[in-house]
Amino acid sequence: MPALWKDAAAVLERIGAHTKRKEITKILGLYLQSLKQTEDLLYFVYLSIARVSSESDGEEMNVGETLILKALSLFLNAPVNALKEKAKESGDISSLTLQKKLNQLPFAKTKQLLLSEVFQGLKEVSLFTGKDSGQKRVSRIISLLARCTSPEESRYIVRILDGKLKIGLSTQTVLSALGLAFVSGISSLEEPEWTEEEVLGMEAVKEAYAQLPSFARLITLMQSRGLSGLSSSLITPGYPLRPMLAMAEKDPASVLERFSKSSFSVEYKYDGERVQAHSYGGRIDLFSRGLEKSTERFSQILQPLREAFAGEGDFIIDGEIVAYDRVQNKILPFQVLSNRKRKVTEHNANKEESDIALFIFDMLYLNKPLTKLSLTERREILKESFNETAGSVMVVSSTDFSNDQDLDALNGIFNQSLASGCEGVMIKSTDASSTYEPSKRSQKWIKLKADYITGMCDTLDLLVIGAYTGKGKRTGVHGGFLLGCFNENGDIETVTKLGTGFSEAQLSALVSEFQPYATSVPVAEAHPSIAPDIWFKPHFVWEIASAGISLSPRYTAAVNSPEIPESRGLSLRFPRFVRKREDKTLDSSTTSSQLLSFFLQSTKQNENTDE
Repeated sequence: MPALWKDAAAVLERIGAHTKRKEITKILGLYLQSLKQTEDLLYFVYLSIARVSSESDGEEMNVGETLILKALSLFLNAPVNALKEKAKESGDISSLTLQKKLNQLPFAKTKQLLLSEVFQGLKEVSLFTGKDSGQKRVSRIISLLARCTSPEESRYIVRILDGKLKIGLSTQTVLSALGLAFVSGISSLEEPEWTEEEVLGMEAVKEAYAQLPSFARLITLMQSRGLSGLSSSLITPGYPLRPMLAMAEKDPASVLERFSKSSFSVEYKYDGERVQAHSYGGRIDLFSRGLEKSTERFSQILQPLREAFAGEGDFIIDGEIVAYDRVQNKILPFQVLSNRKRKVTEHNANKEESDIALFIFDMLYLNKPLTKLSLTERREILKESFNETAGSVMVVSSTDFSNDQDLDALNGIFNQSLASGCEGVMIKSTDASSTYEPSKRSQKWIKLKADYITGMCDTLDLLVIGAYTGKGKRTGVHGGFLLGCFNENGDIETVTKLGTGFSEAQLSALVSEFQPYATSVPVAEAHPSIAPDIWFKPHFVWEIASAGISLSPRYTAAVNSPEIPESRGLSLRFPRFVRKREDKTLDSSTTSSQLLSFFLQSTKQNENTDE
């Protein structure tokens, strides 16, 4: 029987009432299990992350607030300006749908909305282009709202259009739930531990998605072969892998200690944008670190890349695009690259527009997956496959070290990298186990940057989970914020209170920005002395700098870890807001285990300094 949208919306509403990651995952997993052999499974997975296609497809809902307000104005027979003010007051544009009583709507005698109808309708809205596309979108939105039979149905249609469900669902949680849907049975919400089968199912889907981030492809495999369909390599040109990431170290000496039993290679760390280039079927596509297509933005590099390729067939490479001055033959600051137009070609580039260069540092595919090969083997294939063009397409140069490591040599390369306009260096294991691990932040890759040496090992990307009522000059705005991070179970732990680094304008804007995510349910266990006045569903990720990490009896990050004293968690000394990380998802924020790793590194360095 086709799934009803009413039931799907009720599941989303139920998820919104929970804060524990395990409970949310099980609720979603049970519902997905009821859909697992139907087309509705894919439809609901997409809608649960407020999308109608995979990230790499580049298809966005592309429906702004103005168009949503226009549709609601016609639907509710109310002035746009009045609705805009009410939306601003509530902080949630979907609340406007509740102004029309259900018994006033014309749906009483109509057929109930199917989940598939909502998905197809929203996809149509995203695809309308050209003349009268705005009116077509408005009409389609109204046709969906007019058939809603519950507040939840209309609420989540509007939130999907707005691109924000506001219930704390992340892609990683959806992947875990999808894995649960294909195990033989899901344990009860009250069960404190995952079963072995549940863990294997969740990990299988997350690992598969890291190689092939296409829900459509993965679900087709799972529906035909179950979880066993995900056992082989799924790397496919045209579908970006989730990139392998590096851990951070504070100084060259710590790097040598970490690699004391392993050979390694040192590369410059370029200050640009991570990019994956996929060549397949006669075309080249570029993808960002976040898996979004960046082909048009960096289209100037496509032809040079084609000409540089000396091999045959399809390939996937991992690299960094930087702004480049070809006259002076030097790398330009990152800000120059970030200020480029979204689409720059030979025809619309102007004199002020910088050139770009691509530095390739890894090869992941050449007519077959290469990720299981060692870095040394992958690098040999890379060098054989590309002819470098100075100032355009270049293979990253590297220096190999063995176990008889030389601190002076490593310091020398690090200083040379800074003099060349780079951020620092990347240190990568070259032993037999130096495979490429999609989506993993691995200790086989270490980043060493200048700002790590002068301060904390890295800035942190933390979740905003609560706020405190402002007093004095901050009356009417939030006086401070409570920040947290996910632990290995997906639950939130508290890290620090934050009150510095904001302008008055920023604080004023944050009130309305956070309002839609306010919840009466605590999202984490908090010591009474730090409990916020308002809790927020996790949605926003902020980059935070500090003077270091310390033990705390009040904060719960990494609490119960054997490496730190009992009943102590980790917190930050003198935290300061740096910026919003709109490019970061909840899944890519700093975790408790990463925070613990930074703390242990700093503790070890302090001990060495004291000696």
